[in-house]
Amino acid sequence: MKLAIMQPYFLPYIGYWQLLHAADTFLILDDVSYINRGWINRNRIFCNGSPTWMTVPLQGASQNRDICDIELATEAKWRRKTLATLGSNYASAPHRKEVMSIAEAILEPDCINLSAFLNRSLQLVADYIGLACKILPSSSVYPKNGQAGPARILNLCQQVGAEYYINAAGGRELYSKSMFDDAKIGLSFIQTEFGQINLMLPHNEGPVLSIIDLLMHNPPKAVLESIESYKLI
Repeated sequence: MKLAIMQPYFLPYIGYWQLLHAADTFLILDDVSYINRGWINRNRIFCNGSPTWMTVPLQGASQNRDICDIELATEAKWRRKTLATLGSNYASAPHRKEVMSIAEAILEPDCINLSAFLNRSLQLVADYIGLACKILPSSSVYPKNGQAGPARILNLCQQVGAEYYINAAGGRELYSKSMFDDAKIGLSFIQTEFGQINLMLPHNEGPVLSIIDLLMHNPPKAVLESIESYKLI
């Protein structure tokens, strides 16, 4: 079984989805500290000729609190505003209707826990594009029991029964191959190939934007094919 682990991000860029595609099980690491001004509750879309931030407002957010313990702002205004921004910005996009339906489901007011909200958004997009991967939150399934860093990741691999652990390319500086070899777990890293993605968009910002941008302009099958443009090294 192939496992990938990553903090939950809000409608992340295509490289994040390549991790999900490469894995059989994907753990959203939500019992770690929230990162202010990171990608957990915001991302960028192409708006008025340039990348523009789209942010989910939070209440009680602090870098001293775990992601799973933080809640979304309860005011309905930000949800309506987000939908209005997406609707107007992508008014002429060929797949606007389908993607707006997904956005509406993601932004349903019944979900106020940040981790649950991000988990649901990942699952809804994965279902739409046909990406089959089990997505689970680490906090409710595999408590950390005082562990942190690479030791926690290795322990999660062992608890899940993973034969392979797949990480983003940046993880090569964090994880020791010998540590995983000793545990008899294979270690691989994603090497992305973004060459053809720009051909699928009316601009050239594809790899650095939220997946929403790609979804608006392409059918699910084409998006999944672009996600498959990576190698494991």
